[in-house]
Amino acid sequence: MEHYPVVITGAGPAGLTAAYDLVKQGIKPIVLEKSNKVGGIARTEVYKGYRFDIGGHRFYTKVEAAHQRWQEVLGQDFIKVPRMSRIYYQGKFYDYPLSIFNTLSNLGIINSLVILLSYFKAKIKAKWRPLD
Repeated sequence: MEHYPVVITGAGPAGLTAAYDLVKQGIKPIVLEKSNKVGGIARTEVYKGYRFDIGGHRFYTKVEAAHQRWQEVLGQDFIKVPRMSRIYYQGKFYDYPLSIFNTLSNLGIINSLVILLSYFKAKIKAKWRPLD
């Protein structure tokens, strides 16, 4: 039986990145994945020539080092697909990732104020809650 100093559960983007970085450092991890494919819910399936994302996830990062790492690993297979994601809620479309102006305009002044007051109430309540 082979010994692995690190066990990684899940072969999604985070697990695969962790394994990749460890191997680059000379550490041999084992990655355990219950599915017969890697990528987790961030993977893309191909059916009759069409591509379908399993989850609502997409690769987005403001960290240039993370972007470079995936570009290094995937090379030409790192495809860029322009798309727009939105949330449909109570008859209106909300930008995803959420943008404050779009969200506030869709919610309206009253709902926005109620949400804001609820947030501040929760923050004040948490601040003054005695420790157990």
